[in-house]
Amino acid sequence: MIYEFLRFFVEIALKFYFRTIYYLNEENIPDNQPVIVASNHSNSALDAMIIDAFLRKNKLYWLARGDVFANKWVGKFMTSVRTAPIYRSSEVGFVDIKRNNESFEIC
Repeated sequence: MIYEFLRFFVEIALKFYFRTIYYLNEENIPDNQPVIVASNHSNSALDAMIIDAFLRKNKLYWLARGDVFANKWVGKFMTSVRTAPIYRSSEVGFVDIKRNNESFEIC
């Protein structure tokens, strides 16, 4: 519910902030099948919002650094907006990398 509420306002804000947003070849994205969408902009939060606002064919989930989820409230918010944690060996060591399997299942 939070996800859809925020998406509505993000769409409006993006239309005011950006004059034109072009997205091409949307027909190449299959319906109701797993797809990986990879963006290469330095502001990954903005990329996620833009992609999600305009790509409505599939239910999208996002991946974020695992340390972002360390705070209980931030973690709950991130989960509510369809974001799953990805743990890197530099953050949790190689032993806890297995925790990523749960995030992959969510996505």
